[in-house]
Amino acid sequence: MFSTDSRPHFHPHRVYPRRTRLVMGASRIAGVTEALVRWAPRIALNTTPSISEDPGTVEVLSTRLVVCGIPRSGTTYLSRAAEMFLAGDGAVWKSHDPFVGRDFLPRGIPVIITLRPPLEHAIAKAIFHEDPVTPASLARRLALITAWYRLMAREPRHELLRAWDFSDIISDPDYVLRTTLRQSSAAPIDSAAVENHVGDDDARREVASPHTHIPHADRAQLRAHYENFVEDAKVCRYLALTLEAQERVRQNHST
Repeated sequence: MFSTDSRPHFHPHRVYPRRTRLVMGASRIAGVTEALVRWAPRIALNTTPSISEDPGTVEVLSTRLVVCGIPRSGTTYLSRAAEMFLAGDGAVWKSHDPFVGRDFLPRGIPVIITLRPPLEHAIAKAIFHEDPVTPASLARRLALITAWYRLMAREPRHELLRAWDFSDIISDPDYVLRTTLRQSSAAPIDSAAVENHVGDDDARREVASPHTHIPHADRAQLRAHYENFVEDAKVCRYLALTLEAQERVRQNHST
């Protein structure tokens, strides 16, 4: 029987905003974040149980591809594209847990890491969570992204674990999936078709404009407000840390 109990779990969307700097600090040293989430999770995390975050036996046995990244980094878009690509030939598991590869890689299942430009990503997360429009809010989001990248960068290299840039995922998902799965789809996956599919799914579920998975006009003005802080000293300091951590992921997990 498969179990994930033997490995650490880190779900970034569960971190309390006021604890992001603590989590970023812990991520600097190998093993500290893992100890925190295993032995004292309530210090930094919402620990309400969720059955959809960690894979079980059924999920592992049916999955053909894992898409892993921080929320708002293109994971939903690529997951939908992969479902279209596979056309029912196996499932796609979407995860925000940097340790999820430990469940799937030993079984020969490839894992894609999504990398979005950090400032753009932090603004998207701030809008999604309806944060106060302040430099401190943006810095907190950057702190959490930094922590996640540090954890992912330290995961062992594996031929089936590969980081892809957000721009590649959005512009040519078919190429990303062909390269990762080492096969072609029955029909090429067009990015416009994926966007329509994701948009239709959001519309069916009546997703509010700050939470949609594709660009929305309502967010443009909010984005501009946050972009006013790009020269703030604290934002610049945190952004530098995020860029450094993301580059380590790119160096360690790109082929």
